[in-house]
Amino acid sequence: MPKPVIISLHLPKSGGTSMRISLERQFGERARFDYGRGPLGPDIDLVETSLPPHIALVHGHFRPARYLAAVPDAFWFTFLRHPVDLLISMYFFWQTMPFEGQDLHRRFLDEQPEIEAFATWPRIQRFSSETFFGGHDMGRFDFIGFHETRADDMVRLNTLAGLTLDPGLHENRTHSRDDPRAALVANPVRMARLHDLLADDVRFYETVRATRAA
Repeated sequence: MPKPVIISLHLPKSGGTSMRISLERQFGERARFDYGRGPLGPDIDLVETSLPPHIALVHGHFRPARYLAAVPDAFWFTFLRHPVDLLISMYFFWQTMPFEGQDLHRRFLDEQPEIEAFATWPRIQRFSSETFFGGHDMGRFDFIGFHETRADDMVRLNTLAGLTLDPGLHENRTHSRDDPRAALVANPVRMARLHDLLADDVRFYETVRATRAA
């Protein structure tokens, strides 16, 4: 039986925007969408001590510690994405994303770094392993899906958590008019360099995948 509250941690560029649409349709006013206070900003360590009694779902950008005390018996889930693919998607998305007051995005727009330089920024280089999930026992998640097997994982998640996620819905995709992303992905030297720069995140991702497949 599903637990009384569901906590969905949305790792950016990992399919969470499409998921948000499905969740909003299912939960309506019983959902809290926690955006604008994510780990890339000053609210990284913000903690909630309680939730309004009518809330049945929380979905958004936050570290797990934000809601652990508020709803200790919740059903927790998240989706991960291979760090190199995630970085590439974020890099090209940030080039066209409207500025909304986030200091790190302002720096990105001002400096216009090459992707290899962007990958060395501390909160970016360890985006999954530290910025979002640092210090958290990933075994406490009731379900972890993966962007690469998204459709199948969402079907399984629907069964486990009583959700009605639409595996065919894809929103907030990163598109590029001149397709520099394709050229980057086709360059084995640059891709290997990104893999090396994100070694900690790659190790984290591969460890979680291996654990969940066991």
